[in-house]
Amino acid sequence: IVYGKQAVGLIEANHLVTASASSATVSTGGTTFNSQTEVSFGSGTKNEFLNMNGAICQGGIEGVQSIEIDEQIYNKDKKHRHRIDTYTDGLSATAALGSNNGLPDNNKFTGLAHADCVFRLNRDDYNYNGIPNLTFFVKGRKVRDINSNGTFTTSRIYSNNPALVLADYLTSITKEYFRPFCPCRAAHPHSIRRTDRYSYGEIPPRR
Repeated sequence: IVYGKQAVGLIEANHLVTASASSATVSTGGTTFNSQTEVSFGSGTKNEFLNMNGAICQGGIEGVQSIEIDEQIYNKDKKHRHRIDTYTDGLSATAALGSNNGLPDNNKFTGLAHADCVFRLNRDDYNYNGIPNLTFFVKGRKVRDINSNGTFTTSRIYSNNPALVLADYLTSITKEYFRPFCPCRAAHPHSIRRTDRYSYGEIPPRR
């Protein structure tokens, strides 16, 4: 889970090397980051296209602001040839760029911010250090504000206010989060949300 501004890596799900690659219109809600030099989609002479996708963090974020590739800003190195599409949350199917280039169907990344990437590798004058190392500069999870009467707003906004961040974390957690830490591995019957909302004055404590 990412709140505020953070730098996070990519948790790779799939990668595939191909001799050709196709462009695609970015899926709804996506943002495209292009290298300074165009990818030039089409057929290559060697297996020179690296297609990959992966998770960035939990979904519901404000967005990816920038990306570093091998410790360089995504559009500064003239040797780089890539396109990266980022999404703030899961989709209903594999993103268009990955789907067009052989990545598995139903890579929805449900509940996750994620990225689909195509890199064109130069086999004669290496432009990446193996599989590129990606760092995403993220504005994190959007939170609910708190009304003057102690209730939460229904809409969400980006904020790094520590009180709002803590309130969102505590009231968004579900019983399922505790399953891995309980010896019985069962969901617990008590209401975590009730306890957390009391901390913020929304409902009175149980006596």
